[in-house]
Amino acid sequence: MFNLEEDIKLQIACMVNRQWEPDKDDFTKFVMACLQMQIVINGYTIQVCNNDICIIDIYYMKEQILLGQPL
Repeated sequence: MFNLEEDIKLQIACMVNRQWEPDKDDFTKFVMACLQMQIVINGYTIQVCNNDICIIDIYYMKEQILLGQPL
C-alpha cells in the first residue's frame, strides 16, 4: 500500500447554485474523510493520509453560479 502522507495544504473550490448553501465545515470534513479512505488504482492500494492531522492548511473558496450558466 502506498501512503502519500506528508504536510498537506488542502484547497477546496466549490461552485454552487444559489438554491444550495453547503455548510463549509461539513463539506471540508467530508473531503478530509475522503483523503483518509483507501482506494485501489491498477491493483495498487493508495491512501493520501492516515490521519487528518497531516493537513496543515485549508483554503476554501465558494463561488455562486446561476443554473444554466456556463462554467
